[in-house]
Amino acid sequence: MSKIYYLMGKSSTGKDTIYKELRKRMPQLKNVTIYTTRPRREGEKEGEEYFFTDESFVDLAIAGALTYILVETFIYWLQICAASVSGLPPFGKYTPAESAWSCEPSMIKLKRKIEALGFKKSGAFTVHFGGEVSAKSTFFDSADSKERLDVTFVPFGSTYIVSSSVYSQDSESVRWITDGNPTPLGLSSPQGCKIFRKRLVCNPLKLIKIHESILRKSGKRFVEIRETPVEYVDKMTRGIESQSTLDGLLNTGIDAEESGIFTQEGKTRIWIDMIKTNYFPFLK
Repeated sequence: MSKIYYLMGKSSTGKDTIYKELRKRMPQLKNVTIYTTRPRREGEKEGEEYFFTDESFVDLAIAGALTYILVETFIYWLQICAASVSGLPPFGKYTPAESAWSCEPSMIKLKRKIEALGFKKSGAFTVHFGGEVSAKSTFFDSADSKERLDVTFVPFGSTYIVSSSVYSQDSESVRWITDGNPTPLGLSSPQGCKIFRKRLVCNPLKLIKIHESILRKSGKRFVEIRETPVEYVDKMTRGIESQSTLDGLLNTGIDAEESGIFTQEGKTRIWIDMIKTNYFPFLK
């Protein structure tokens, strides 16, 4: 994944001088040309250092961006309402598979790095969401069986999103979950779980380090994970469904048939989580 380095400072403090020196020393860096409302200085060319514009253009750009966000968030709401009455289950159904890993060279390399840390595959599944939509999920257990990593490839148009989570269980049977899932949920967490959401962490290797740091700081004693991946998924799914129903986020029985699976509050919670995930992923 590419990184963006940004030099920031007050006007005439030497940002351009530092930038030009960096380009000389590191020619592999690519330029991201930005817009500015300040007057063009001698020797500057349009489209090289900056795109020069006036404040009216900036105001128009801001108005356009806000309009786009409003339209997109309204589409989110329509998608949630459609999903609620679609008749499709809110949770995926896990079916054992021989392999559930991407064949891309970068992903094969990632798998080898995970295995180099002592993790071994403990399960592979196709996750069915209804219709032709399905994801692929692979579970890995650490050498001491105290950590379980789940790497899921979620379809996204013609490509996929990598979604990861790591969990452990302490001596009091509380599950500690570090979740790097970039997709929104919005429903309630099950009882007996401490969930730490890290939406910006896409790399499973980084997520493992963060999870292990959380465990060390907790002061808790963690035990071997005895349940199978299928048992874990089943307990988590039933826990989310049960707690979300108690919290008034899911309809059941005749209410679900008439009004959809999500209550008004449930749809609102999912909608807010979609906005946070897509626009403010750094928020907890």
